[in-house]
Amino acid sequence: MKKTVICTTCPSGCEMEAIFENEKDLKVTGNRCKRGEAYCRSECFNPKRTFTASVKIEGSRRAVMPVRSKEPVPKELIMNCADEVHKIKLKAPVRCHDVILKNAAGSGVDIIASMTIDREEYNTDVLIIGAGAVGTAIARELSKFQLDVILCDKNDDVGGDASKSCSSCCSTESTVTPFTLESQLAQASRPLFYHLCEELEIPINFCGSITPALNEEQLAMIPAMQEKAFNNGVYDVEFLTHDEIMEMEPNINPCNLGGLYSPRDAQINQFMLVIAQAENAAANGVEVLLDCKVTGMEIKDGKIQTVNTTKGDISAKWVVNCAGLYCDDIAKMAGECDFTVHPRKGQFFVLSKDTPVKVSHTILSVPTKNSRGTLVIPTVDGNILVGPTAEDLEDKTDKKTTKEGLDFVTKNALALVPGLHMEDTITQFVGLRPAREPEGYNILVSEKVKGYVGISGIRSSGLTVSLGIAKYTIHQMQKAGLELTRKNGFIKRREGIVSFADKSDEEKARLIEKDPLYGKIICRCEQITESEILQAIHRPVGARTVDAVKRRVRAGMGRCQGGFCSPLVIEILARELNVSPEEIRKRGGVSYMLEK
Repeated sequence: MKKTVICTTCPSGCEMEAIFENEKDLKVTGNRCKRGEAYCRSECFNPKRTFTASVKIEGSRRAVMPVRSKEPVPKELIMNCADEVHKIKLKAPVRCHDVILKNAAGSGVDIIASMTIDREEYNTDVLIIGAGAVGTAIARELSKFQLDVILCDKNDDVGGDASKSCSSCCSTESTVTPFTLESQLAQASRPLFYHLCEELEIPINFCGSITPALNEEQLAMIPAMQEKAFNNGVYDVEFLTHDEIMEMEPNINPCNLGGLYSPRDAQINQFMLVIAQAENAAANGVEVLLDCKVTGMEIKDGKIQTVNTTKGDISAKWVVNCAGLYCDDIAKMAGECDFTVHPRKGQFFVLSKDTPVKVSHTILSVPTKNSRGTLVIPTVDGNILVGPTAEDLEDKTDKKTTKEGLDFVTKNALALVPGLHMEDTITQFVGLRPAREPEGYNILVSEKVKGYVGISGIRSSGLTVSLGIAKYTIHQMQKAGLELTRKNGFIKRREGIVSFADKSDEEKARLIEKDPLYGKIICRCEQITESEILQAIHRPVGARTVDAVKRRVRAGMGRCQGGFCSPLVIEILARELNVSPEEIRKRGGVSYMLEK
């Protein structure tokens, strides 16, 4: 038997190959140290994971609190641990590392609290405003240190704005201006993504991208794009002839004159990137406050004394503004705003998984001044994503699709892939990117307002550069006085929810044997089970709305778009959250699913 294992015992991330018939004759290659061999042996014969979850708590402003296993537990006992933890209800105060469950599932390992909850007021070392790709990346990075961290967001869920409505591209630096901060951060992020996705079980597909030139004018722009990539440290971007492109991507426009190939471009599950980082940060003690809108700041003697929110006042030594589209509003409260942000609207189509004409690479238009142009994208989940537009607006709440915008996308998509079946569209949506004036990435550690950090200008490349931004921002904060001491026992891995639909018949039978609720299909389009939905609800930063369930396990993302499964999802949410079905919302605010 042969198995590939990525070691996570250190940042090197050795890719090892294990060959064995039984435990005694194991042969491991690719490891750089003995720890790698030990890790590989464990993964092959006795895999263990740190169990993380959330439990209900009373007597606190929080509804739930994060817990974890004191030590890793056998992987096959994870579901049993979840069943036992689900029954627990705590009462504040609770101290970090308090044992809340002894000998979970007979594993010999205790379940302990991941944070302290004993305060009437919120006091923290670092407050991060905005739980998108950048905010959750910073929260996760800070959770490696001995710090009290709060991550807050005005929405009901993490990734509620630009991060959930983007093209999901981790793209090449061929569209990034060289020798800029954006370029440096893009280069820094690229190697980090591979390790992060492995550690947190985030779906990513390194499918590569093709940018075809459809006329002589576009063909003349290709060398400059290649030069950009080279200047950004990406040297495997190459020009392909017409015949080479057609061989790689038969459904692309046959009138192309050649184009640019970027083999390392990737597609990621953008929902899971944000959710996984938030879950892992919470498992490591970060407090996540949702439905928590910042309404003002009290500043005295050049220092933020208090941040006013809809969930109470928060005192923080550091305030990091990652509010994206609303970062200028937060900056004004801090008295550090010399810029404005306006929304740049992007309209998208999502085509059904069973559409007959597909692509295996991301197909890009030759970019314009304001955008990368139209893209045809093979998502990690098997759909085809088409878009976006690039429409500058004034209204930050305008998320309406328009006939003009969708017609524009359709025309340009069909120019790239003429055979696309746009009639297989199952939904359309709008994403709003935060365009900054003046343009350019800006990461400010204020000298005027002590402890304030502002992040702005993070446009459509935010997903691609988010990990680099986190590292860079924290480094700048450290230079400005933030004391960083590594935390013992940092949980670097996150166990994802096992997807029933992706398993073989034999594997499905074993899942049902362990947990009968894997045998109860709730969403027939995507084959999502009740067990998966329950896990989505009861994990750290668990789902509280129908759309939050959808983003975690894809219930409602199929051809019927929740037409059949939504009532069942509402019923499960109401039961598990102990509220009436009339209180369940689609996505926050007043988006109630049933008439009260």
